[in-house]
Amino acid sequence: TDEKGSFRIGDLPQGTYTIQISFIGFASKEISGLVLTPLRPDLEYGNILLRQESKLLDEVKVVGEAALI
Repeated sequence: TDEKGSFRIGDLPQGTYTIQISFIGFASKEISGLVLTPLRPDLEYGNILLRQESKLLDEVKVVGEAALI
């Protein structure tokens, strides 16, 4: 992506595609049915919004030992 989050995937053969977008702290999103044809080789999808999502960990354990002298 660029600094604004825009992206381009180039040189794909014609066909039907599914993309999955993910980012830490957000729920993944899957978009299917994206069709590229000779008459429509590019697709502008616009803004793709991701929903914030946080996951709680069951337990975090930090263990340390004193140096032996």
